Formats: sequence, structure tokens, C-alpha cells
Amino acid sequence: FSSFYLIFFGAVLIIIFEYSNNSGLWKYNWIDRIVSAIFHSVSTRTAGFNTVDLSGFTDATLSIMSALMFVGASPGSTGGGIKTTTITVIFLAIVNYVRGSNTVNFNYRKINVEQVYKALVIFSFSFLYITFVAIFISKLEKISYIHSLFEVISAFSTVGLSVGNGDVLSLSAKFTTLGKIIIMSTMFIGKIGLISFVIALSKKPK
Repeated sequence: FSSFYLIFFGAVLIIIFEYSNNSGLWKYNWIDRIVSAIFHSVSTRTAGFNTVDLSGFTDATLSIMSALMFVGASPGSTGGGIKTTTITVIFLAIVNYVRGSNTVNFNYRKINVEQVYKALVIFSFSFLYITFVAIFISKLEKISYIHSLFEVISAFSTVGLSVGNGDVLSLSAKFTTLGKIIIMSTMFIGKIGLISFVIALSKKPK
């Protein structure tokens, strides 16, 4: 269900934030707009293909697509991101807390508190890492923060989308050597999982 909601609301928000943007979806007819919005809502979480030039999208649209890339695919797939289960557990924890419950329940079942902590740690570590790297890339490459954030999340979630720069499809292709190394490292860290990476570096041998 979480994948369905993400696809549906992602497509709706893309259409809303692209409204009257003649550099983006509004250069096409309504059928193409709807199909493109649905396609990119799916593609940001799995395949990483784009059918239109993303450099023409508004910052609001790129923010929505960045959020979808950050969540990523479901655990049973080979897609990246923090996974739909992680964001679902956090959402359920918030809902149950607002309702005054001391436990996280769903469909008359209780989610183990360790799983809630794990989801929060994955989300927090990933969010902090991406934010820091995006700020650094933005200053290093002298690009807008939203474009930097899009590139970093795309690398972290191993999606492959890029806003381009009007000359090449990949904005990262124009990065400096240091910028490219950071993007490649982010792809590696995102693929094996940030928590696994941190544990591997910090765990002391017996």
C-alpha cells in the first residue's frame, strides 16, 4: 500500500507543482502531462529513467522527486533509498504517538520497538549525511542547493536521475574531480546501507 500511495500522491504533486511551467510538463498536452507525472513518480523510486528534461522542472517539483528518491523502493526489490518500510514505520510511530499510544500498532499488531528505533536511526543518519554532502557539493561546484540535493540523493539511492545543465544530461559529469569522488562514494555508501557502512567502520575486532 505504501508504494501505491507514494506513486499516486507523487504524481499528483508533480502535476500541481508543474502547473503553468512551460519549461517543464506544461509544454505538453494533458495526456502527456499525466503519463509523465505517473512515470516519473515511479521512476524516481526504481528505474531512474526520465522522458523529459528535468532541468526545466521547478524547484518544488525537484524537491518532491528528491523525497521520492530518498524513500526509494521496497525491501524485496533491488532499488535503493531508505525503503518504504522504514518511512512507513516512522509514519505509524508518529500517528500512534499523536493518538496517545505508548506502542506502535497496525492492523491489531504491535511493531517491535527495536524496529522503530532502527527506522529512526536509518532515517536520521541518511538525512544528516545527505544534507551535509549536498551543502558541501553546492559550495564546491557553485550550483544551487536544490540541484545539489537532487544529485546527491539520486546517487545515495542509486537512482541515476540528474537535472543536467542544458549541455549534458548528467550534471555530475561537469563536477570537479573531488565532486565526482564524493558522488561515487555516496553511491557506494547508499548501496550497501549507511548503517552497515558506519558499523563496519566503527566495530572493533574481538
